Amino acid sequence: MKSYELTLVLKVDLEKTVLEKLLAKIKKLVTETGGKVVKEEEWGKRILSYPLKKQTEGLYYCLDLSLEKKDAPAIANKLQMEENVLRYLMVGKE
Repeated sequence: MKSYELTLVLKVDLEKTVLEKLLAKIKKLVTETGGKVVKEEEWGKRILSYPLKKQTEGLYYCLDLSLEKKDAPAIANKLQMEENVLRYLMVGKE
């Protein structure tokens, strides 16, 4: 298994329950593909350099993942379809 860092920028105006469900859905997606979430950090609300989907602020989260290399693109494709995810970046750690 390889280690990855997944940084998420989420819509800031989400209700707490919707936010918790979204994060649980993302974690479930990782575990369903055979990976696991090693660490989760909330970086908080920040002003964006430029608007994303008409949003000027974003809620940042960072997840450390452990998963197979072949499963990373599947997770990325699912994240692209989430309407409450403004932007994401998944990078491999060495």
